Amino acid sequence: MSNLLRSKYLFGVTIVSALALAFVFAMFATTALADCSITATLRVGSSGSEVMCLQSIVGATADGAFGPLTKASVMAWQSGHGLVADGVVGPLTRAALMSSGAVSGNYPAGCSSSAGYSPTTGAKCDGSGGSSSPSSSVDLEGGAGSITVAGLSDFSSEEVGEAQDDVEVLAFEVEADDDSDVEITSVKVEFVQGTAADSEDLTEYAQSVSIWFGGDMVGEDDTEDFSENNDVWTKSISLDGVVIDAGDTEDLVVAVTSNNSLDSGDIDTDAWTVDVLNVRFRDADDVVTTENTDDDTLEKTFDFASAAAAGDTELKITAGEDDEEVNDAHVIDIHATDETANVPILSFNLEVEGDLDVNIDQLPVRFTVATQDHVDEMVSGISLWLDGDKISTVSMTTDCVEDGAGCADVGTQETYFFDDMDLDLEAGNDYEFLVKVDIFGDTDTPGDVAPGDTLLAQFSELETDLASFDVTDESGEDLADGDKTGSLTGSASEVRDVGINVALVGTPTAVKTAGDASATQSDSGLFTITFDVTAFGAAMYVDSTAPDATGGTTESDLTVLPTAGNGGTLTCTVTSPSGATEATSFLVSEDETERFSITCDARDGAVDLVDGFYNVALANLAYAIDDAQTANLDYTFNLEDFKTPQIFLDDNGA
Repeated sequence: MSNLLRSKYLFGVTIVSALALAFVFAMFATTALADCSITATLRVGSSGSEVMCLQSIVGATADGAFGPLTKASVMAWQSGHGLVADGVVGPLTRAALMSSGAVSGNYPAGCSSSAGYSPTTGAKCDGSGGSSSPSSSVDLEGGAGSITVAGLSDFSSEEVGEAQDDVEVLAFEVEADDDSDVEITSVKVEFVQGTAADSEDLTEYAQSVSIWFGGDMVGEDDTEDFSENNDVWTKSISLDGVVIDAGDTEDLVVAVTSNNSLDSGDIDTDAWTVDVLNVRFRDADDVVTTENTDDDTLEKTFDFASAAAAGDTELKITAGEDDEEVNDAHVIDIHATDETANVPILSFNLEVEGDLDVNIDQLPVRFTVATQDHVDEMVSGISLWLDGDKISTVSMTTDCVEDGAGCADVGTQETYFFDDMDLDLEAGNDYEFLVKVDIFGDTDTPGDVAPGDTLLAQFSELETDLASFDVTDESGEDLADGDKTGSLTGSASEVRDVGINVALVGTPTAVKTAGDASATQSDSGLFTITFDVTAFGAAMYVDSTAPDATGGTTESDLTVLPTAGNGGTLTCTVTSPSGATEATSFLVSEDETERFSITCDARDGAVDLVDGFYNVALANLAYAIDDAQTANLDYTFNLEDFKTPQIFLDDNGA
């Protein structure tokens, strides 16, 4: 090992002692790689033989994939050679590799060192991409040619976020005339920062600028290689493989890779412009021409921003997959005396839009009770579930925030929050949550729950505005209030230790029978609603009295409502297609389900039917715990869809 290499080795150990072994391997690998070649900029995500070459030099596992371990080894090598340790193998690092002897046989054709330009290809001998003349390795068809350059509106006022790669800021199109194919060999770009209060040094904002063609990077230069004159930054970026056939038009894009950290004082009001000053091309006659585009209105504005601002992160609250089952008003079956655990009370979905992951540390949910004086007299515990797993619980005595009173003065409405969650949600994904509660039995202490008490939960704008909704993005910044959107409020659900649940079956029907106009016979309509009734806690009895059509929801029987028109007769009956036994009422045994149908016949009566649209809707179902219906109860939950379609009935006798 030479004294030079030994000193570099010792320096590398001093700077990055944790990678000492990698340096030993790197130094020995240097002498073993006679023809190892690195010509492109390499960074995390790169792959192939050049990455394998690099890994052999810096002591990383030579698998051809540039990952975090390779980046760490590159940073150690850069530190040991007086370079900025950013883990990116750009022109300066490539030049250092060549000049140090770590890469041999790596000079472009016609070069014997890293100095100057190749007399064969015109490429810079340090491999940085510049050239004194274009390469003529591409065969072109035609003769003398020309191009037309025009701006595109694809990008305008873009934000380049901290630590973002290849953010597109400007697009333009190049049209080759009909006489010749053309090869675009370079593009000269210009960057200017126009706010005097902010830094005008491009290198303090960006690592590199790249040119893209057909979805591929075709040229790139580090900002350190740009020329600066009166705070105007320019560079001719050499391109590789950009050929436009005669008569065709192709798009090119300018992209920027930002620094890993940006000064917040610079990015608050910075205002950058990017322009393409000229496009250099070669035609089929091998004539090289520079097309001046400085006055072609290609210029675009953009600025640099924090990762959060540029990431466009938004956390959206929507109804969960169990919305109808959990959030709609329903009857909750609780134990008569003991606590009932893990009752779903709110189903919601969180969707993370944008480029950044988010972390939720606290999440508040508000609860409202009716009949009870205090939420904690009805609810004994609250838990949060994600995709079927319990992830957090609340303390009923300390995790309260409503109206600033905390848990000292719990009333009929109280907000509790899940704390210390440290829950990571990935960008582009959505997540299903359930809020579950434990409910006291009606003889439990301190609860005094009674049949008919109601409970609802909500996660709405009121809660997302609270400080106890603690959400940050992956850069550590709090999500702005405008980036937390949507809300969800459940309906008040009733608790009972005995009762019924009702479910709609299929689609309610409405059938019209047309009357005979010549015989002055009016239309008639037949309406049917079919549903299932399930009893829990005890046997239940469904009222078999003829349904009433007078409206309202307080009758002790079925209520059927015509929504339009009056007059005529409306005769309704309730039957049990499943064969439920009937004495005074229909019996539904405990934990059994019976099917019922309401059928209503509308036609002319003593008072003429009035022309109009008719349908019927179930507003209330009467039931009781005994056949005599001595203490009827009203079931009014989840009946919004228990209605027939409308049909028009014509009074032909009018």
